[in-house]
Amino acid sequence: MPLAPPATTEGTLRNVRMIHGAMIVAIFLYGWMPRIVLAPRNPQPLDPNLPAMLGVLALGVIALGFFIRSKWITAAYATLRAKPDDAQSLAQWRKGAVVSAALGELVVLCGVVIYLMGGEVKQAAPFFAAGLVVMLLWWPKRP
Repeated sequence: MPLAPPATTEGTLRNVRMIHGAMIVAIFLYGWMPRIVLAPRNPQPLDPNLPAMLGVLALGVIALGFFIRSKWITAAYATLRAKPDDAQSLAQWRKGAVVSAALGELVVLCGVVIYLMGGEVKQAAPFFAAGLVVMLLWWPKRP
């Protein structure tokens, strides 16, 4: 049976930071895993449009992440400053933090797709870098 979410700002901050940190570690594992496992790569040349299309998708995902953070997290912070342990605001903050972290992770996964479909490391690296930068910018902060 899963544990109930923490009912305090400190507990929520700790949990959200653990989730966020695990997702940042996963970024490094995504870069390391294909080299260790030696996953079979697509023998056909990569369609030159694929990195561009995934780049547009990644930019849209990052924009969506900023939008979600501005709506869910900023609103929750305003309430939590006045009433620190408001359950609804804690849930909204937690939801916004996890969803935005998942969106940051999606940017990295676009780079993984490029690499596994036969792309070069230099084609996948910008996605890894952008995802990592966004994840670090979105590190959970105390309201």
